[in-house]
Amino acid sequence: ASFVAIGNSLTAGYQNGALYKSGQEYSFVSMIAKQAGVSTFEQPLISDPGLGGRLEVKSLDPFVVVESETQGQPLNLEYNKPYNNLGVPGAWLVNMIQTKSTATDPLQLDNPFFDIILRGIGTPIQQAKILHATLVTFWAGNNDILGHASMGGTVPYNDPNTFAFLYSMAIDSLAALGANVVVANIPSVTATPYFMTVGPSVGMAIRD
Repeated sequence: ASFVAIGNSLTAGYQNGALYKSGQEYSFVSMIAKQAGVSTFEQPLISDPGLGGRLEVKSLDPFVVVESETQGQPLNLEYNKPYNNLGVPGAWLVNMIQTKSTATDPLQLDNPFFDIILRGIGTPIQQAKILHATLVTFWAGNNDILGHASMGGTVPYNDPNTFAFLYSMAIDSLAALGANVVVANIPSVTATPYFMTVGPSVGMAIRD
């Protein structure tokens, strides 16, 4: 009856280094909503090429990828209710339970997506309560270690004890909603494609 998705870039539909409408339409939660026949599943849509500097392939031979020189704009910022997709690119676990806007982010990430997606209405979990969610998907926590790993250990991360404390708080808050909750696990960070070395050059075969 009311489906709310909570998470980070994986939930938001973030692709190719940016958040943009033609990618958001294929977020995994949007596809779930369509397959389930959910009548309303509003997303914080951003016009192409989106925000974040979308990576675009300009040539296959030689292989050239460039960053878009233009930026998109929010398309439904004035939507009068919380969005059903509350996936915020770059969000950490603590943001799920404490952040309502960029100004209220305890990590001070200076992340503009908090203002675009959460809009000061409440934390993601609080907004799920406002929407009287009957189904919630929750996939958060990978950013608590991903940046540290991808930046060679030069940026902070959440130690296991802190992570466990925050995760328990989030799960308790979700349980209090009285909704059905689907929780996705976090894979080993070194098993993700980013950390799979493919060598200095990659051969490509193009078929008609």
